[in-house]
Amino acid sequence: MKIHEFSFRNICSYGNKLQTFKFTDEPRLILVQGKNGSGKSSISDALTVAIYGKSAIRKTKEIPNRINKNAYTQIKFTTGNGRLIDIERGLEPNFSKLSIDGAEYNLPDKRRVDDFIEDELTKLPFNVFSNTISLSVNDFKSFVKLSPADKRQIIDKIFGLDIVNDMSKIAKEDTKKVRGEITPLESSIASNQRLLESSVNQLENLKNEIQATNTARIEELTGELAKLVESKESARVEASSFTAKISDLQIKVRTSRDDLTTIRANVSEIQKKLDLYNKNKCPHCLSDLTDEIHGQIKEKLLKLKETQESSIPTVSQTIKGFESSLSTIDSNQNIAKDKFYKIDAQLSAAKREIQQLSQQGKQTSDKHLVEVIKNIETEINTAGISLASQSDKLKISQEMEMILSDNGMKRMLMSQIIPLLNKKILKTAKVLEFKFAFEFDLEFNPIITHLGMQVSPDSLSSGEQKKMNLIVLLCILELIKLKHNKVNLLFLDEVFSSLDVDSIFRVVDLLKTFSKKYNMTVFVISHDPLPEEYFDTKIQVENTDHFSDLTII
Repeated sequence: MKIHEFSFRNICSYGNKLQTFKFTDEPRLILVQGKNGSGKSSISDALTVAIYGKSAIRKTKEIPNRINKNAYTQIKFTTGNGRLIDIERGLEPNFSKLSIDGAEYNLPDKRRVDDFIEDELTKLPFNVFSNTISLSVNDFKSFVKLSPADKRQIIDKIFGLDIVNDMSKIAKEDTKKVRGEITPLESSIASNQRLLESSVNQLENLKNEIQATNTARIEELTGELAKLVESKESARVEASSFTAKISDLQIKVRTSRDDLTTIRANVSEIQKKLDLYNKNKCPHCLSDLTDEIHGQIKEKLLKLKETQESSIPTVSQTIKGFESSLSTIDSNQNIAKDKFYKIDAQLSAAKREIQQLSQQGKQTSDKHLVEVIKNIETEINTAGISLASQSDKLKISQEMEMILSDNGMKRMLMSQIIPLLNKKILKTAKVLEFKFAFEFDLEFNPIITHLGMQVSPDSLSSGEQKKMNLIVLLCILELIKLKHNKVNLLFLDEVFSSLDVDSIFRVVDLLKTFSKKYNMTVFVISHDPLPEEYFDTKIQVENTDHFSDLTII
């Protein structure tokens, strides 16, 4: 992560005026001076908020200016793979806007923006940044005095050992999972063994009970079978009795329908003749049809039509009666057939059950007992095979736990890293004339000796502790630069308090060398006067009328 520019306003004691820092490719040592409470430390706070959306030393609600609210930050930096990142943030009201290579970027999933920035863009964890890159010594708990867990977390992040921790966590979860699968297998084997022992005696009695029960049931089914045969025959006779009636009614319906059709045809033919008389003249010979003879013929036709039409309702009603009777008888026959089929199904079921019980009775012998015992033995053998397999998995996962533990792979890796760090500590300690011999063991515990005697870190003066912390910080930063070579910024807040004048000059000179060696911009925040000739730029911070402001000198 190479920072190009960051701006802020309404952060802590700063007001609406936009404060902007631009970084060049040239190394610079910048002195930030001002009275206590003027707002010097808020600059590094603004930087941390701009990148990660949070502060290492303040709660989020304490970051916006108490009067104006509307805290705002913007930062531009280049990632390790060359992507240009632009992040704008706001607090009270809250918002965040992320742009990548000039295009606004929205996460395609439900991850938090801050996690995405930390994991995918900066690739520099927040706790590493806030304990190394942006360091407030007054609020920073000395690395040497950190708890083993906190110290290990930072070191693992710095040296990329967190992946080993993730693998170790997976191995532990696998071990727990395998143990959880082994327990029920062992319980199953023990339970089946007890069952096998008791089954040898119990199954013989069960065989006799089954045979007696089957015999009684066969006798019962045989009696039911005789009744069902009789009922089936009765249902068959009943269903057959409707056949003749249905056939007779079907004939009557067809005959009546034929009669109705004939009557309607006669009526139609009569009507055609009447239509001819209604025209008064024959369409063929044009003779007059209104004379007495033709009038009598027409009168007969009318009476005949009336007679034929008057019989239609009677025939129709007769057909309906036959059809109704046919439907009733047909329904009764279907009921009788259903009864027959149900009885037949019951009969078949009873026969099958008798057959099954008879075969079961023949098979219920020593062979049945052997089969039951064989099944139990099979279950025991199957569980035993699974248990052996899970035991092998347990051995593998336990070995992986050992390899990935603090005493395994990590210890081997640290055995490569610690000597390199101790070598840098020795070199830096000589430059700062630190009179104590100081190094870390493989557990990252500090070993401090003086005149051949080991001393506790708490026994050092505040100035000596400050100098020791600074030595560790600069050496760790050198290792961080090996991994994050694009990092171009370092904030050191009040690192000179409790140091004597000679040590101050040596530290400033060391920071100047560090800045040039690693091409970094180093901000040194101090309320005490420092040798300004060592610094490339001086920023004066003043708090006027409750608001802080910066002046570049």
